[in-house]
Order: sequence, then C-alpha cells, then structure tokens
Amino acid sequence: MRIFVTGSTGFIGSHFLRAALAAGHEIIGLRYPGTQPVIPIPESDRLTWVDGDLNTFFSDPSAFRFQLSDFSSTALIQINPPGVFAGSLPKKALAMVIEWTVDHRDDLIHNWEEAKAGRLPKPVSPLE
Repeated sequence: MRIFVTGSTGFIGSHFLRAALAAGHEIIGLRYPGTQPVIPIPESDRLTWVDGDLNTFFSDPSAFRFQLSDFSSTALIQINPPGVFAGSLPKKALAMVIEWTVDHRDDLIHNWEEAKAGRLPKPVSPLE
C-alpha cells in the first residue's frame, strides 16, 4: 500500500513511519523543511521525503500538487509551474501528465478552492 503521511517527523508520525515501513508499505512523508524525525527512521527505497508546510497547501494555490502512480513509479506533480515536485515517472508518461496539467490548470485550481471551502470538486476530464 502507498501511504502519504503528514506530520511524519512528529512523535506519532515517526513511530507510524517506522511501523509502516516494517510492514512493507511505500511511504511519502511530508516534513517541514529542515526538520528530522523524533526517532531515527532507517533509509529505505520505499520512503520518499517531501519537504513542505501543510499550511502552504491551503493558502497558496501554486503549491497545489497531486500524486500520480503507475505500476513502477510514483510522483507528486505540482501545478504551478507544472513539473515533478517529488518522485519520478517514465519520460513519456511524464510528458503526457505535464501536458494534461497545463491544459487543466484552471480546473484544478478551481477544484482546490472548492475543496478548501468545503464543497465537492467537479470532475476534470481524464488524460486521453
């Protein structure tokens, strides 16, 4: 299972990361820039650290990102400017995703604002 963990450097988050990695899960851990986990977390190819501030995700639409996975890789894609924030995708898949992100940027940002306001986002046309 792939798990995105906020608060991954705090007391509960650090312990959760260790347990999830030990159970074989793939983890994307959000950490405030410059912070380290409360307890040591062993290096793992199943752990991807993302530096960021969760408050920024709610206040700045340029910080909006989404996760995309295929069978072999995972990436966090940022909207503005379009690109890979963390992780990786095969070159052809990445090109298609970036093109889709550019084409649907306004819809994605609108949906982000709707979600922040507690309203349901509207469907966005899929990648074709």
